[in-house]
Amino acid sequence: EYALEVIGVPEIIVSGHSECGGRKSIIDKAKEHTCLGNWLQYAVPIKSLNSPDELSKANVVYQIKNLMTYPSVQKGVAEKSLEIFAWWYNLNDNTVSYYDEKTDEWESGH
Repeated sequence: EYALEVIGVPEIIVSGHSECGGRKSIIDKAKEHTCLGNWLQYAVPIKSLNSPDELSKANVVYQIKNLMTYPSVQKGVAEKSLEIFAWWYNLNDNTVSYYDEKTDEWESGH
């Protein structure tokens, strides 16, 4: 809220990456009531994904949906004073993909 309302940040980038240990921990069922387990409760609630990379991408989209629950974010997007981007970095080939909300697909480039 401070960044949007006081500083006037025009863009938010939510990013994820391949080989994410946090996502692997979700798949491996990290123990609840540990620091890691508590942190992972905020991750995407999709139990059907078995690939850490797919879970990482889904989490980026989920976190953008979470951002959109904030009134200051809703206002900025509605007034076109704020853009939100979803990026995903592949550590294996050093490429960045972006999420295209219109097609519901990850696209290479940017």
